[in-house]
Amino acid sequence: LPGGLPEHRIICDGNQLNGSRWANIYINNNDTTDPDTQQNGGIVGSVSNNVIERSALSTNAGETARKHGGVIVESYQQLVVHGNIIRDVYEHIGGVDTRLTSGIQLSSLRNPNNDANITVSVQGNDIKRVKGNGLYIRNQVGQVKVIGNTIDTCEREYIQFDADAAGTNPYPTKLICNSNSFSGVNDDANFEPMAERPYLIAFNSEFTEIICNDNRIDMSNCVVPDGTYYMIRTRSSNFISSGNHIRGPLDSGGVPKARAYQFDFVAGSGSRRIPECIVHGNNIGDCQ
Repeated sequence: LPGGLPEHRIICDGNQLNGSRWANIYINNNDTTDPDTQQNGGIVGSVSNNVIERSALSTNAGETARKHGGVIVESYQQLVVHGNIIRDVYEHIGGVDTRLTSGIQLSSLRNPNNDANITVSVQGNDIKRVKGNGLYIRNQVGQVKVIGNTIDTCEREYIQFDADAAGTNPYPTKLICNSNSFSGVNDDANFEPMAERPYLIAFNSEFTEIICNDNRIDMSNCVVPDGTYYMIRTRSSNFISSGNHIRGPLDSGGVPKARAYQFDFVAGSGSRRIPECIVHGNNIGDCQ
């Protein structure tokens, strides 16, 4: 591969996993504590068709938070995460940022000579009842596809996408988030939808090309605490969003508590970028 970095092939398919101290599936190809300097290549392969229940059961305040979740893959190069069923991801204890507890959490290999070959496809997964994020992708460069997933009742973002601060590492070239389904219900005292964060989908990368089409967001069956919520938040100024069905959550009196979109463009390379957004053909209801 370009850059001369090795690839490490892994197939994790068709397993039934019930109960873990940290993560039910944890794959880590880093060989140092600094992902910017590690040079031993990345994961190539798939994590597919697994049934995963009851993750992150540890109550030790000193545990490493980043290892908590259903599926955790660190330093991938070309990865497919497909058709997994994930239920009941609990919260780590100790006050560490809860976003590091996730149904699925992925972080890419970062090497400037190999960015074009870094890809991840997250498709057809079914995630339900998570104390942190449903899907969390961080430090990503290359191509990302998030398509046809079902995510239900997460206390933080259902999808959170993070990239590094401007100038630290290259940004991904494209993120496609299409045809996913999001919902939440207050049916379990242990899991309350959006209890910890006001964003359902958060694209926190400034210069990524983001396509967010044909998703179904229906939070009308859940009641949320007082506050203002956002169904889709983007910091990217290159953003296309169409064909989405959006219904926001209500308060206990039946009053809408959410805004469908938040455009949070930030300065980059010394000056604020001109927004290049197209938002059209969406069906929006029960929003402020």
